[in-house]
Amino acid sequence: MEKDVKVIDLFCLAKVFYACKWFILSVTILGAVLGYGYAYRTSANVFQADFEIMLPLYCNRDADATVANLATRKEIIMEGAADDINVEVQSTAPRIICVSVSGKTEQAVSEFAVAYEQALVKYLNPLVNQIVMFDVQKASLQTQKPLTKEESKDLSTLENVVVLKHASVQSEGSEDCKNKAVLGAFAGLLLALASVFVKHAKEIVKDE
Repeated sequence: MEKDVKVIDLFCLAKVFYACKWFILSVTILGAVLGYGYAYRTSANVFQADFEIMLPLYCNRDADATVANLATRKEIIMEGAADDINVEVQSTAPRIICVSVSGKTEQAVSEFAVAYEQALVKYLNPLVNQIVMFDVQKASLQTQKPLTKEESKDLSTLENVVVLKHASVQSEGSEDCKNKAVLGAFAGLLLALASVFVKHAKEIVKDE
């Protein structure tokens, strides 16, 4: 005895989905709204400001690590920084240092990040120049005629730290709301399609 084979009529499926397009669209939008609302009510709003600096060409990876460690010292610019201000520093690429400042108050994060950026660049300029002069002197000691400090300084092309990206404040909470809205819309779309498919299954699924 042969078993009946069920197949999905794709043309009929497309016609049904098109006929129910407004229902599908409405459920999708509802899912997006619910996802956004849930994220807005449950997520704590955290503001973050990032800026990036580039060290001079002559700096090596050791200099990157040294600068990254020094950049975490908030006392470089202000001793009275708010307690809810957090600073994270990482070397994202050779000679590229990324600094992230986060907190619960937008104004405090903005003011701190701008002041931190300016003070850090001012603090690092003489430091990186000292590092390269030390490296030149260290290398010259391995030669038959080591250079003096003045000669090392003359051979070192002194440059300044460059700001690649200035500090600008963004809300992590708003980004989370966007992600939840997209997820909610996707869930709503799947639910609507499944609902339409089940309701019209007899029309869509046919015997071969």
